[in-house]
Amino acid sequence: MARIHFIVNPLRPSIGLRWPYEEKMIESMTRDFQVHITRGRLHSEILTRTAMEAGAELIVCAGGDSTLSEIVNGLYRAGQGGGPVPKLALYAGLQQGDTVKGLRMRKTFLEFLTAYLAGEAIEEKIDVGEARFTGDYGQQVRRLFVNCAGFGFSSVIVDKLSRDYRISRTKFNFFRSIISLAPLYRHPEVDIFVDGQKVYSNEDVLLGLIHNGNYGAYGLLLSPRSSFSDGILEYTIISKTFAYKYLLGIFPLFAGKLRTASFVKQASCKEIKIVSEQTQKKVRIDFDGDCWGFLPAEFRVLEKAITVVR
Repeated sequence: MARIHFIVNPLRPSIGLRWPYEEKMIESMTRDFQVHITRGRLHSEILTRTAMEAGAELIVCAGGDSTLSEIVNGLYRAGQGGGPVPKLALYAGLQQGDTVKGLRMRKTFLEFLTAYLAGEAIEEKIDVGEARFTGDYGQQVRRLFVNCAGFGFSSVIVDKLSRDYRISRTKFNFFRSIISLAPLYRHPEVDIFVDGQKVYSNEDVLLGLIHNGNYGAYGLLLSPRSSFSDGILEYTIISKTFAYKYLLGIFPLFAGKLRTASFVKQASCKEIKIVSEQTQKKVRIDFDGDCWGFLPAEFRVLEKAITVVR
């Protein structure tokens, strides 16, 4: 049985085109591995369980944040059964998304693999977020996210960019999506409860973000005070304001100082609940690069839930 299992998302051109060459380099160092190729949404979670049944000790994610999120869901759910849970690694240099920016990974995966095979890799337990929300058919859904969750206009952008892998995940395309989609967006009214206390009532918001990691929006430093191992979440609420203020807010957004904008509220929490006041209009939520269900939704931190090796 192979000890190391790779879960690879080939739909991203930057990964799919390079993977055959990367696999050859891995073979030159060890043959104690197996590769699983994802075929669609939620397949990574199924492959994680397959790898665990095959005796995996280490699962390596070569994909984006959505692939990583599915792997983490598979690992955590399996761990609830009390059996051994493999450790998790990210394919440095090939891994896409914002999560890898917030983790102190080695420069290349081969550097990590050398350390791992020599028993010198560093292990760290990280927090994950738990989201409880309303599914597409009104059912209650519970899933985990690793880096960031959002609702409102955040989900509109994620939905647009996630539908087409040909669109490069860059700050420029993120900015272009804001400009094209914002004029048509209708701000929802929400109630927001933080650690059991109502902090917003019937508030018109552009979007809300719940951070476990620092980065989002394809490389922007959205939450400088966040950490994957501090046992808390940070949240960002962008309230409704004049269009020209949103445009002025682009500068602190790209400078990593979003919290300085007058229409932005950032704070920390253990739990946060968001309820939409507009029952006739569904407000979508997203996390780790994919859109899922709708408000109402609750988010909380699960401390030290996953072991990452670097």
